[in-house]
Amino acid sequence: MADLHFLRPLWLLLLLAVPVVVVAQQRLKHGDTGWQRYIPPALLRPLIRSPNGTPGQPTARMPWWPLAALLMVMSLALAGPSWREAPTPLKQPGDSLVVVLDLSLSMLATDVEPDRLTLAKRKIRDLLDARKGALTALLVYSGDAHVVTPLTDDQRTIEAMLDALEPTIMPAQGNRADLAVQQAKELLDQGAPGPGRILLISDAVPQRYFAPIRDTLAEAPYPLNVLVVGTANGGPIPLAKRGFIREDGDIVITRAEPDQLAQLARANGGQSSELTLDDRDIRRLALTPEASDDWADSETGHSVNRWQDDGYWLLWLALPLLWLGWRRGAFAVALIALMPLSMAPRPALALDWGGLWQREDQRAPELINHNPAEAARILETPG
Repeated sequence: MADLHFLRPLWLLLLLAVPVVVVAQQRLKHGDTGWQRYIPPALLRPLIRSPNGTPGQPTARMPWWPLAALLMVMSLALAGPSWREAPTPLKQPGDSLVVVLDLSLSMLATDVEPDRLTLAKRKIRDLLDARKGALTALLVYSGDAHVVTPLTDDQRTIEAMLDALEPTIMPAQGNRADLAVQQAKELLDQGAPGPGRILLISDAVPQRYFAPIRDTLAEAPYPLNVLVVGTANGGPIPLAKRGFIREDGDIVITRAEPDQLAQLARANGGQSSELTLDDRDIRRLALTPEASDDWADSETGHSVNRWQDDGYWLLWLALPLLWLGWRRGAFAVALIALMPLSMAPRPALALDWGGLWQREDQRAPELINHNPAEAARILETPG
């Protein structure tokens, strides 16, 4: 018992209510009902009936000691008394996924509404919702590959970056899916505590990059799944204020290659699916975490010692006190007395809920979309 301490010591402040209960008990015991300040004793005595039904001095009909004892027991229980440690197995995410998004110009094609890239972003948001609690990373590529976010279980971090992803931000144009897969493998090698997978979202991959991709994943335990965006009929690629991309005066029609991408996925231990407006593609590719609770026991078998909360043992002492107090009506009176406090009007507070959990610079991306003026103020005068 030398290691006895409390995990939540602030609950011990509830003990301060015990003297209040004792004082209230003494006042009732001596017949101090509060009416003595307003009615002369000679007139008050006939108005008050004793327990036997005859006029006289009131007596305390309800014992208040059960309430005082209950407050003491509950205060100690809620404070979390602890005097022993027990090993707790370490947990790790049961699944890690790197999403590889194609940002080549062909993703702007309008053969699907509104365009391929917009649908791909929406699907990534759906995927993040389905993978809450699991590790996910985002990587984009065009002429080269870049990591947007490393493996993280914070889906808001990835969602905040999606709107800014456009082919025009890429330093070089192209379709180097091989470089993207290589970088995705490196992300999983460095930070995936559990099984890892790669999801390629694209409309086509040049055939000459199939062999480099296969060589990259040959010795890696990471299957490559492919989500195909676009149609085989294809569509033009619009340019801002300049019509469409042309070659020799003709509008370029870029077509998706679902059969080619299916071959790429099979060659690397994965599956392919065309993008759907519902979650059939996510379920087909089994992109949700494999573990039902998103977490699995650590393969290393390591554990840490944690202090055990033994306050629940005191609840057995509270049960007879609750029964005794409720039988005598003491707790019912106490609840009725506390009801006005719960119904009392509260002052209006201008509480900024987002400010409780995020710094101003972290809130800026969201404000840029919904309140640009406020975002500018925050970025110019950081807190």
